Amino acid sequence: DDDLVRKSVQNILIKAGYGVTCTQDANRAIDEIRKQDFDLIVSDIRMPGKNGVETVREIRRIVSQH
Repeated sequence: DDDLVRKSVQNILIKAGYGVTCTQDANRAIDEIRKQDFDLIVSDIRMPGKNGVETVREIRRIVSQH
């Protein structure tokens, strides 16, 4: 949820050659996960709305349905 941290991590990963999708909150991340598969998800624990633990639980539920 922190713009500076998110952009910094994004830039590091892109420079290392990874494809990166960033979102500003858990709900947008969950929407992206419903659209495509990801090899790695990096999440903050404390976010507005859903926290990181709740988000991971929902992601696991979505992925297990595929």
